[in-house]
Amino acid sequence: MKSYEVVVVGAGSGLNVLGPCVEAGHSVAIIEGDKFGGTCANRGCIPSKMFIYAADIAESVARGAEFGVHATVDRVDWPALQKQVWAAWTLALR
Repeated sequence: MKSYEVVVVGAGSGLNVLGPCVEAGHSVAIIEGDKFGGTCANRGCIPSKMFIYAADIAESVARGAEFGVHATVDRVDWPALQKQVWAAWTLALR
């Protein structure tokens, strides 16, 4: 049985420790039962980032007058935004 000095469980944010360990010369094993990237890239953060991006667009429009751009946000189509986020999320899971 092979042994390792460092075992990283999860290929998401757990990989943050990988670089310094490899640079220090440690033998490293990665245990990941799913896609690399972890929850953030595959299920968690990407949907959140899409909602935040939509909010950032609305905020940019609201602040447009500061730059001489006069515009308004009339409404947010919440069902359409949810559908877009869900479609991107399910695509990432493939």
